[in-house]
Amino acid sequence: YDFSFTPRRSKVRVLPGPLSSNNRKGFMAMRKYKMIERASYTVKLLVPGLEAVGERYRSMLSGLLQKPTREHRLHLGLKYLGHEAEFDDGYMLQFVPELRKCAAAYLPLEGAIQGIEGFWNSPQLPSKPIIFLRVLPNDKLQRFHNEIRLALENRVTTFSLAEGKYYTPHITIGTGKQEDEAKLKSRVNSTQNDNPIYFTAERFVMRLKGGRTRNIFPQR
Repeated sequence: YDFSFTPRRSKVRVLPGPLSSNNRKGFMAMRKYKMIERASYTVKLLVPGLEAVGERYRSMLSGLLQKPTREHRLHLGLKYLGHEAEFDDGYMLQFVPELRKCAAAYLPLEGAIQGIEGFWNSPQLPSKPIIFLRVLPNDKLQRFHNEIRLALENRVTTFSLAEGKYYTPHITIGTGKQEDEAKLKSRVNSTQNDNPIYFTAERFVMRLKGGRTRNIFPQR
């Protein structure tokens, strides 16, 4: 890695949580930092075969997704690290060796997707629904997330809304229209008994500034 420049980091933040309809500060933090979508450092799993699965459900929601996620951006997020305005690539890349060591104990990782689900708006803070592939509960995945969280504690941003016991594994496929939330919920509910789709995740990457990625595991 190129560390010829001085890595920069600002004060490490702890963003409010947990995510609930009563936690206005938490919702405002998520909205302000656009954590789910862009301008953030994250570590994530790339899962083969997601393109076909995502397209299947996007087709089912035809006309109801305002901003579909591009196929090559579909991923299973493991940990939010911070906003681009607070950190730089050099600071984040210093964590790659310990993240690689951590990943070696958990990958490859098997899991399953069953239907779709949504993060819905609330009376306290209206927002657009976020639709995602529902990843079934997975103890190994949860332990992987927790190990990363604890390993980087106090060195990256803590996003209490979506970490530890509040971590919800998901694969975002698009943003819905607020006025179509009732229709979206109806179609989402119709998928709850879909046959599970099994996957094996082997590749672990870090999202860097501008959407670029750096491979972490396996080492290449």
